Amino acid sequence: MIKWKSKTFSDLKNFDTITYDNLLSRTRQAMLDINAVDFWSQHKSGRAFLQINTDKITDPELIYLSKKYNSSITEYPTDTQIVLRQYVPKYSQPRYFDEDNRHIFKGLTSNVNNRDGFIVGGFSEIDAYGTYLLPKKNKRLTGNWIYLELPFNYVYEYMNKSINSAPLSIAKKFIKEVDQTFENETKVIPLKPKKKKTKKKKDEQVDLAKD
Repeated sequence: MIKWKSKTFSDLKNFDTITYDNLLSRTRQAMLDINAVDFWSQHKSGRAFLQINTDKITDPELIYLSKKYNSSITEYPTDTQIVLRQYVPKYSQPRYFDEDNRHIFKGLTSNVNNRDGFIVGGFSEIDAYGTYLLPKKNKRLTGNWIYLELPFNYVYEYMNKSINSAPLSIAKKFIKEVDQTFENETKVIPLKPKKKKTKKKKDEQVDLAKD
């Protein structure tokens, strides 16, 4: 998805290692490539690109990351995120995502249908302090990240549930049906245009074909 929309990861190969800061920088640039105007508008309003689940930002590296990737008015602990909408989903209506209507959906959350076309950076939902800085300080992790591309078929064949635990069987059937439609279109033999019928009359040809 990221490589389709942006070129910020194109220079990396599988198992290349990059720093946390470098990964954040590349991810932010990818979102800017998608929609810079929308990104900066949400950034200036205080929405978080980087999740930090503490209001005690005293560590020098955490101070640096918070200033570089979040706005000066972002509140901590963060409870917002920058979300880029690709289009307005047809389910973006209160009757679909209000908690009173949870019974309509079989999933664990009712507002998942309002997220169609959303693009998030990912790190607005991954606590920088708990998942990066603390393990690094305790020397359980180096702090570096490994780049690894997942083939489309791997996700398509083995991912069975969505983020809200809804089964993906219907979605897979739909994709398969659409793919087959495209395959059939390539096999269609184009019809040859009909020849105009003519008949001779007094040494003249009268065109009987109609437009």
